[in-house]
Amino acid sequence: MRNRFFDVVVLGAGPAGMLVAMCLARAGKKVALLDRLAGQHQPPEYTKVGESVPAAIDVFLRKLNLNPIDTTIHQPIPGSDSFWAGEQLQQDSIQHAQGMGWRLDRIEFEKDLLRQALQNGVELLPALLHSCHYDGTRWQLKIDTNECIESEFTIDASGRTAVLARKSGSVRTKGPPLVALWAVGQPVETYTAQTLTESQANGWWYAAHLPNGRPLAIFHTSARYAAVLSQQPKKWWEQFRSTSLLQKEINAHTLENVKFNINEARTIVLQKPYGDDWAACGDAALSFDPLSSQGIFNALASAHMLSQAILSPDRYVAMQGYGEKLKNIAEIYQQRRLQYYRRAYEFYRTEFWEEQLGGAYQAAS
Repeated sequence: MRNRFFDVVVLGAGPAGMLVAMCLARAGKKVALLDRLAGQHQPPEYTKVGESVPAAIDVFLRKLNLNPIDTTIHQPIPGSDSFWAGEQLQQDSIQHAQGMGWRLDRIEFEKDLLRQALQNGVELLPALLHSCHYDGTRWQLKIDTNECIESEFTIDASGRTAVLARKSGSVRTKGPPLVALWAVGQPVETYTAQTLTESQANGWWYAAHLPNGRPLAIFHTSARYAAVLSQQPKKWWEQFRSTSLLQKEINAHTLENVKFNINEARTIVLQKPYGDDWAACGDAALSFDPLSSQGIFNALASAHMLSQAILSPDRYVAMQGYGEKLKNIAEIYQQRRLQYYRRAYEFYRTEFWEEQLGGAYQAAS
């Protein structure tokens, strides 16, 4: 029995994977989207973070003839309130030329993207990659259903794990260790829709209310202190209650007795996000420190850029251009990140903030 063949196989059905698969399928490519969990029913308490997107998302979606933001599901963000390095700063959405950003219901947003991908001819394979090999002309991809599929080109959209990029020997540049410990509380009826951020001596907080009214609180800290908090969860709650801004806007009682989750949050950049027969997009290519609140938008933008490069008559030159664009995005983000982290270091002068600068502060002096 011959192996099934696809022009392109996309590893990972997150926003980047679904979009790049859809764009290529629209162009007539036979595309498979490989993800064991995609399309599966999730329990009501299941939550995905990384839900903020700028106002530009709606323009972007409409430009690609995709469903615009559903205002009955997703919530506009009227602004932000920050208590950073001892200084409070409020920003109203009216100050932004493009208007309000959006707080997404991630699960519903991704369900909608998947429906559109399937409607445009993408084939979903609910499986996990077991092993892969490129024989010089085609990829041989073994999946955990004991099936082997083949492709001319394979895209790594597997998120921070970057499974194919690492197997291909691509070098990843990592920022200072940063770990996110987060929890989602019980729904409340009355709440602020603003984005809240606050720095502390040994980390910084992000908090918001999701569209369903559930409060989300995320503490970003060093790997060492994260290990302490994971062993002594009460310290996480104590850390939250010691905030100046967040504890006024987020009802701490709704977060009590809720198990928190742990994720890596450091910046990771592929030095070369493509090869002759593969490429990466989304978090697999460029993972930002969450301070940017640009994760989903950048994932979608990189996916679109990659699809254009793959479809270019001169793929080699187009891929070089794709790599340069991602490099420029990473450099701009790093400059903005360092501005905030330097302010915090000057204020706290602690080991955490010094480590986060990674020598950049001394070099810039």
